Amino acid sequence: MDIFTIAGVLIIPLLGFLWKIYSFISVKNALLKERISDAENKLVIISGKIDALENQQEKLEVKFDTLDSRIDAINLKIERILTILEKQ
Repeated sequence: MDIFTIAGVLIIPLLGFLWKIYSFISVKNALLKERISDAENKLVIISGKIDALENQQEKLEVKFDTLDSRIDAINLKIERILTILEKQ
């Protein structure tokens, strides 16, 4: 065997092995980029939903405050009616 045959026997499998590693890493890299992209898209959607929920919560707080004041007014009216009925 001459030196070129030995070099060919060693270099060709080594190049094949390196190509396999490169292609494996490339596929994994593409999958990771896809997963990161999906996660970023989900993050944007979730952030939008959180903002919408915060706005709804603020509106509900205003409505609850209004209801609370109405209930207080009704309580006062009921107390007045009860005092009038008690006097009679």
